[in-house]
Amino acid sequence: MNRYVTDYINGRGVLNYWGFTPALDLSSLIDVTPASNGDSKRHIKIYFDGLSDSRHILQTLAKGLSKQDGLEMQFYISESNMCIYARQLVLLQIAFAPLTRVGLHEKVCAFMELHGNLCIRPQTKRVLKEICEELIMAVTDDDHARKLMPYITFKELRFKERDLVHQYLRRWRDAAASTVPLSTAWDKQLRASLGTRYDSRAGAFDWDYNMKVLEKDPKLRIIHATEYKKWRETGMAFVENESDYSQPNVTLSEGASDNAPTYSGDMEVGPYIPYGVKCEDASLLEKANDQYKKKSYDIAFHNIQEMLSILSPPDETGRPAFFQNFMVWLLPIGSSQNLWVKSKFANIFDVAFLSTHAYLGLRCELGRMLKPDAIVFFEKPRYVLFISNAYTYYLSLYHTTCASDSFSIIHLCAYVVFRYTWWFDKDNVTAFDKEVEQKAKTANLVSYPLDVKDISESLYRFKITEESNQTKNSYNSNSH
Repeated sequence: MNRYVTDYINGRGVLNYWGFTPALDLSSLIDVTPASNGDSKRHIKIYFDGLSDSRHILQTLAKGLSKQDGLEMQFYISESNMCIYARQLVLLQIAFAPLTRVGLHEKVCAFMELHGNLCIRPQTKRVLKEICEELIMAVTDDDHARKLMPYITFKELRFKERDLVHQYLRRWRDAAASTVPLSTAWDKQLRASLGTRYDSRAGAFDWDYNMKVLEKDPKLRIIHATEYKKWRETGMAFVENESDYSQPNVTLSEGASDNAPTYSGDMEVGPYIPYGVKCEDASLLEKANDQYKKKSYDIAFHNIQEMLSILSPPDETGRPAFFQNFMVWLLPIGSSQNLWVKSKFANIFDVAFLSTHAYLGLRCELGRMLKPDAIVFFEKPRYVLFISNAYTYYLSLYHTTCASDSFSIIHLCAYVVFRYTWWFDKDNVTAFDKEVEQKAKTANLVSYPLDVKDISESLYRFKITEESNQTKNSYNSNSH
C-alpha cells in the first residue's frame, strides 16, 4: 500500500467519530427568505456526506432554525458505517432529552464525554444505557419512533442496516466495564500510528503539537499542550477534576464482540475542533503573557451548554415549536455512490455539504441530486494535520485524472478546494492548473465555478449557476 495512504489510515483511522471543522450555523450561510410562490415558509433540503457527529445540524437548529419562524429544514445524512449512525442517534437524543430527565450540567458533561473521551463517568454510563434502551425500541418499531423522536426517520434505511444499528445499541446498553478493555485497543492503535516512535512517544506528541498543530494554525493554542498530550496518550480529551472516569465509552469501540473491541478512529487531531476552538464569547479567549487563560475544555463546555440550553425541552411534553420544522433522514450506506439512481432524489437538494471525510468517495453523479442554483459547501482540510504535501497531491489527482467524459462540476469544485488550500503542493501548481483547465473545457464546463466564496477558515462555498447546471444536465443526458 502507498506509504502516504498507510500513514493517513493509521493517523486518522477508518471510522470518523468526529469532524475536523468547528460547528457552523448553515442557515446563516444560505438564503432562507421564503419563496415567491406564496408559501409562507422557506423549505430547504440539505445533503450531508460524512458529517460524522451532527455538529452542524445541532448548531443550525440552535442558532438558526430556533429563531426563524418561516424556515423548514430537512437534513439528509450519508455515512460510511452504521456505527457512526448509532453514535449520532445517541448524541442527538441526549441533546433533545428534556431537562426534567437530565439536568443541563449533567447533560453537557455526558455529551462531551461520549463525544470525545475514551472513558466516561458511571453517571454518564447510566444516561447512555437509558438512551440506548429507548433507541432500540425506536429503531425496531416505527410507531414508537414517531412518538419518541418524530424529528428523525429511518424510512430510507434497509432492514439489515436497521439491524446493525440495533446491534450496536444493544451492545452498548449491555456492555460491562470488565469486558471492554478500550485502553488496550487505544494502545494497539497508538503503536500502529507511531511505529518506531512509540517508545519515545512523549517527544513525538510534543513535536506534533508544536510543529503540526500550532504551525498549521496558531489559534489552536487554545488546545493546551497538556490537554493534547493527555489525549494522545490516553484518549481522554475532556477531563473534569476530581471526576471518576472508570467506565469505557463503548460508542468508540468497534469489534466482533465486547471481548475483542478495536479502536479505529482518529489518533492525531483530537475531538477538540468541533466545539473547543471557536467561541462567540470573547472573554473566554482572553490571553495573559501570550497564553490563553482558558482551555479547550472550557470553550467546549461553554459552546455545548449554550447549544443544549436552546435545544433541551423543559419537560416531556414541552418541545419547542421549531421541533416541528425539521427532520433528520438517515440514508443507506453508500448513498454518496448510488443515491442519484433513485428518481425521487433527482434535483431535490438546495444544499450539499461535503466533509473532508467524503473527498475520496466524491462522485460526479452527485450533481444530479442538486437543484439549479444549489449551494455546495466543501470543508477545507485545514485541521487535518497528518496529510503530507505528497499525499495531498496524490489525493488531488484522484479527482482529476478521470476520463474527460466523467469530469463534472463536482470535480471542478474539489479541484478549487485543493488548489487554494494553503498546504497544497505548490511545486506542481502550474502543471496541475493546465491539466484541470483542459479537462474542464473538454467536458464543456466553465473554467471555474462562479460565486466561489472563502467564507470561513474551515469552509468553501460554491454556487452552482444556471449555466453550469444546464451543462450538468446536458452531460447527464449524454452520459446515458
